[in-house]
Amino acid sequence: MLKSTIYWIMVVIALFIPDIIIAQNAPKRDSELDSLIERAMINNPGIQGADYAYRAKNYKSKYAGALPDPVLSIAASNLPRSSLALDETPMTGIAIGITQKIPWFSKLGNLSSIANLDAEKAGFNKELIANETEMKIKQVYYNYSYWKLADSILDRYTDLTEALVEVAQTRYANGDGLAQDVLNAQTSLVKLEDREREAVRMTKSALSDLRRLTGIPEEIDDLKGDLPGVLRQPIAIDPLIALAMENNPLIKSAESNIAISEKRESLAKAEYMPDIFLGFEYRIREEVAMDALPGEDFVSAKVGFSIPLWFGFKQNHKVDEASAMRSTSESERYSIELFIKNEIENTLLEIDRKAESIKLYEDSIIPLAKAALESSDIAYRVGKTDFLNRIMAQTRLMEFELERLKLLMEYNSALADIDELTGAKMEAIQ
Repeated sequence: MLKSTIYWIMVVIALFIPDIIIAQNAPKRDSELDSLIERAMINNPGIQGADYAYRAKNYKSKYAGALPDPVLSIAASNLPRSSLALDETPMTGIAIGITQKIPWFSKLGNLSSIANLDAEKAGFNKELIANETEMKIKQVYYNYSYWKLADSILDRYTDLTEALVEVAQTRYANGDGLAQDVLNAQTSLVKLEDREREAVRMTKSALSDLRRLTGIPEEIDDLKGDLPGVLRQPIAIDPLIALAMENNPLIKSAESNIAISEKRESLAKAEYMPDIFLGFEYRIREEVAMDALPGEDFVSAKVGFSIPLWFGFKQNHKVDEASAMRSTSESERYSIELFIKNEIENTLLEIDRKAESIKLYEDSIIPLAKAALESSDIAYRVGKTDFLNRIMAQTRLMEFELERLKLLMEYNSALADIDELTGAKMEAIQ
């Protein structure tokens, strides 16, 4: 009698705990998740590598527009072949010269602009990797939370089934039950215990993934876990697309590619213009006989120009190449825009479907399953239904609770996809 009373008390508790869990899953940001993301932004090796690449591009932008290094030359000129002497003819001397190349005026500006745009693009790549890492951390964290909460549900129903086994054994011993009732209860218990072990294994696997993503393996041994509930308001697609067009690093990187292509086209057109060479030479002379200026050193200056002569072989093709690359960049920008819009639309459809399903479980399916279990309990106690119907009602309720929990995990994972696509947090938009 005592065992039966304990069992019915446990049944009542099991019927009310899901309501408590549903109430607790209000939409909110979890500080535990925020902490994981903050640490990943510092320690994740992928983000660190992108940051170093960004720094390298910034360093390059500091010198990309600088003049080429001058050329220093030292020459012994006009030496007699037979003696190689410096003091036999007035023309002989040691010449020290310096030459500076000055590219056509727009070339250095274009090179500097391209380097700055490359640095900007590296910054967008770093932002892209950071957004992807944040999305992955959220999804792994929600997966971890699902399995941890699922484990608590399975543990609760395992306790309930253990009590049910005792009730079935007692009734069988008293001649009021069947041996198959005991076997059915024991089978259900073994299956629940196996599912609990699987849930524990999956939580450990998710923790391992979080250690890798955050780059701090020694600091994550256990987490509380949380699955926020459905957002209070529906999500409109047009504001999300506008946010994505403004914030998504793929879009910004594609726009940088277009700007780089335009600068490269301008640089290619500048190849039609000559570069300038300025030179200065100082010749040291020895005093020799019959020298009009005995021993006096000479100075020389020169100006030279490159001759962009091979239009058909080089310059024209450089311009055509740069123009084709600009068209390629524009097409890639449009393709990325279409892809992001499509991803947002499909993800929102998934979010809406998950939200409707969650509401259906919370408002109808789970309450009806609870009512069915209560009815089955009453009928079982008075002998109007068999044990198999009773345990099936309990199993259905448990499965519905797990299905709702999985839907909530998938819903939050889809929100993480939207966060990555738009570069904004859904909680902040609501």
